[in-house]
Amino acid sequence: MLKKNPLTNWVFSGAVALSLTCLPFLRAGTATYDFDSGPGDLDIVTTQAESVIASGGNPGGYLSITDAANSQSTRVLFPDFDGGLIVKSFEFSCDLRVGQAIGNDGRPADGFSVNYCRSNDPVLTSGSATTGFASNIPEAGTTTGIAVCFDTWSSNELPDGADIEGIIVRVDNITVLRYGMPVRNGVCDAADSLQTGEYDVAANGDPTTLCWQPLEVVLNDLGQLTVRYKGNILLDNFQTEFFPSEGRLVMAGRTGGANENHHVDNVVITTVPAGEALVTGVRATPDGAVLQITDTAGLSEVDPNSVTVEWDGAPADPADVDVSKSGRLTTVIYARGLGGLLEPGSSHEIVVNYTDNNAADLSATRPITTPAYAVIPPQFA
Repeated sequence: MLKKNPLTNWVFSGAVALSLTCLPFLRAGTATYDFDSGPGDLDIVTTQAESVIASGGNPGGYLSITDAANSQSTRVLFPDFDGGLIVKSFEFSCDLRVGQAIGNDGRPADGFSVNYCRSNDPVLTSGSATTGFASNIPEAGTTTGIAVCFDTWSSNELPDGADIEGIIVRVDNITVLRYGMPVRNGVCDAADSLQTGEYDVAANGDPTTLCWQPLEVVLNDLGQLTVRYKGNILLDNFQTEFFPSEGRLVMAGRTGGANENHHVDNVVITTVPAGEALVTGVRATPDGAVLQITDTAGLSEVDPNSVTVEWDGAPADPADVDVSKSGRLTTVIYARGLGGLLEPGSSHEIVVNYTDNNAADLSATRPITTPAYAVIPPQFA
């Protein structure tokens, strides 16, 4: 059964500071899926005969991403709970039952991913359980947005290097973290194993010999990622370079020439939409940075003439700041020039302040790292 609390109408608050009196408040979109009476409003593409099983869950029905059989795959697309608005943070939790392979001396494969992809991601339109994912393998995640990958078979190539057995975090198709969980088929609560029970050849893939364990994936509005599994904090506010956008939540997984059960139950999702214009991109340059601020259509629109920048705790010279706006996108370029080139690899902090059409004073602070670059001597230019 699906239980939903969809996005409600925004409301105004008259009992707050002046800068917020006109700022709309958007309630979080929430949904719960217990799979007791089918898939509800999920968009599921699968190679299996059926993906929602009526009994054997925790309790009741459950979602099978794969059973212990080779060459299976499933892609689950969750609804847009926020009516096309920019989502600035989300929480995804579920119960997992993973493991009990058939064959390969019990070596499990291949894994699954939890993703928030951007609205232009190819997975949203491919109609396939595999096409459009990184390297066309669902456990490697989507190629846009943030992908939290739970990889149970190492030796597959990501677009930017090798995978590992464990958690892999990828942002806009770039791997930013590899967290090893090297123990295969560990006991139910083993913190260093993705599987939720020991391998038993006599079980012949029977998932009931495994236990259910909770998973939580939380991304806050600063782009910090927390992952809890089996009651253990594996990632604690890990700073990613993810920036909010419109998009969708996707869960997917597969088996190949080896297999295991990937079963899911009691999915709970909370998404928090932006009620204000917010920074949706930052790129470091040799002499500063480029930022993008996206309006929340109909709710909060940036006044480009109001934009100011602070750099490493001090106001930036207005002559070094260029602001332009096209449609919903405001672009802020902070460029110090050749005389202000920064050390490659150096760490800095940029603050952008701006006012919207509700007279709300808004601000965003982002850490950045100056990229590697080369300076060409004038005689060779």
